[in-house]
Amino acid sequence: MLGWVDHADYRKWQSRQAKGDLPPDFLSGLRVLVVGAGSIGKRHIGNLTALGIGNVAVVEPREDRRREAQERFGALPFFATEELAYAAGSYDAVVVANPPALHAASGERALLAGAHVLMEKSITDRVETAEHFLRLARRAGKVVAVNYVYRYADTLRTVAELLSRGEIGKIYSAQIVFSECLLDWHPGEHPRAWYAGHKDLGGGELSDENHAVDIARWLFGEVREVMAYVGRLGELTLDADDFAEVTLTHQNGIISQIHLDALGREPRKEMRIIGEAGSIFWDSYMGGNRVELFRAADRRREIFPGAMARNDYFVEQLRDFLLCVARGGRPLAGGDEALAALKICAAAERSSREGVRARL
Repeated sequence: MLGWVDHADYRKWQSRQAKGDLPPDFLSGLRVLVVGAGSIGKRHIGNLTALGIGNVAVVEPREDRRREAQERFGALPFFATEELAYAAGSYDAVVVANPPALHAASGERALLAGAHVLMEKSITDRVETAEHFLRLARRAGKVVAVNYVYRYADTLRTVAELLSRGEIGKIYSAQIVFSECLLDWHPGEHPRAWYAGHKDLGGGELSDENHAVDIARWLFGEVREVMAYVGRLGELTLDADDFAEVTLTHQNGIISQIHLDALGREPRKEMRIIGEAGSIFWDSYMGGNRVELFRAADRRREIFPGAMARNDYFVEQLRDFLLCVARGGRPLAGGDEALAALKICAAAERSSREGVRARL
């Protein structure tokens, strides 16, 4: 059985979408705090205001980033610390977009202040800390969404539907590649000047690009064993890993191989799935954005172009999060999904460090 076929949350997400958008008066009255105004924080601020959120405040400790965000977004309330922001008012939801090493503490602070949480991945690099955070969220009755935005991509949902219909029969294996040089992530800013270059701030390929781990688990099911090599091959980071080769053995026998690197100057975000009756190729990068289905029976190739731009993935996740806040339910990419991905990444680190097959 494929991982996502019995995924009730996927069908519930479809049902939420079918019920339509939230009323404008709900959005205009919502109070949202964004913690972090780096590149991803500014993306969230822009999407929140575009959706009609009436009250957005921002925390950013770096003066240069506060100034840049103020010039871009105008007269929003800006604070240098989270303490100042919470002292100034209360919030219905908090978007955590600061460096990954700070995510868990900022998320816990938001829960204790009575807010729902949309968090950039990963929650933390420690399984125990993530479990503690999610226990707090359950006790508080708050929605937690984690930014595995590829679940919201129309092309990846096309892949899921093709697998559900059995278009390529029994699945044998998948190869997932996420390759993009850190110099191209923040043009004009060296990776050592921001968190990606620093392991203690949460940088590293397994932290930054574990989208691929989530995709594999979502499509192919729970993982029973991990083999990995994680390391630093280049000189762009100070000490964070920039390369990982991860092989997952899923409980149903499917093998997914994941290649991650922060070095490739030709950006690639793609996946090939091998089945007994054909193959599926997914391309989610600039100029690609398509799915190709190859059927062995007639040797024909069918192409399904994507209609969404990358920012649309973030908007769709934000809408899903807000729908759950307003009407209840679990987001398509929530805390449990983030915890599962974290456990796989921790197993990959252990496999690489000890040279063993790591079982979950």
